[in-house]
Amino acid sequence: MAADIGIYAISTWKCSDDASRLPSPLLPASILEAWNSLGPDIRAALVASEVSASSIQTAKISSSSSLTSSSSNRSDTSSDVKNEKEGLILEEDPDNGVKTYLRPLERAPHNVFEMTKITSRETTEIRKTASSTVMTKTTVMTSTKGWRNVFTLPISYDVNMVARGTLLDPSNPQLLDSTGVHPEGYNRRFAVIDEAINHIHGKKILDYFQAHGIQLTAVIIPGGESDKRPEVCRFILFDQP
Repeated sequence: MAADIGIYAISTWKCSDDASRLPSPLLPASILEAWNSLGPDIRAALVASEVSASSIQTAKISSSSSLTSSSSNRSDTSSDVKNEKEGLILEEDPDNGVKTYLRPLERAPHNVFEMTKITSRETTEIRKTASSTVMTKTTVMTSTKGWRNVFTLPISYDVNMVARGTLLDPSNPQLLDSTGVHPEGYNRRFAVIDEAINHIHGKKILDYFQAHGIQLTAVIIPGGESDKRPEVCRFILFDQP
């Protein structure tokens, strides 16, 4: 490495035979003596070889960067073309870690969409011992399918499909995810449950949230049309014990 530096430095000074004209602290005296011991033709050949090698190396780096950039652009373009060709619409919600892919259905392309929703959730756990602190980050990604109905009022809603018999399985995070995104450590939820659903699944619902460390407050109301009135809303919000 020292020899390379010496050659480059002396080539910058146009291969002068007079070492006294070089800055004194630039190179050790031993290297200068070795250089001056070479004949002028040999020094010139070495300098030309070093300059040529530097130029080739620079050219290779520039070429590599150009190819990388070109490949990246082709990849992005290919992805966009693929989505456009398949008629997919992508919605991204980075704050909540959600990507939603929508495909218009032929029978109602402006109102009904086949939906694939990918949710990424990250949790951080910190454990302290007498000698160290260990931080563990866990990322859980879930993919759900369903459809979206869109109205001109405008009204829209998503219907997520769940594999039969898995909704209240604690290993399935879909029901918990549907309660929204909350600060880490927030462990309370409020639910309004149809009394018929509560009769069949009430204990499983409570067990599900308990398994996730969530304190669930539930209000049970009749599910008939006659109970869909303002008085019931007031009971849910203000009068329930």
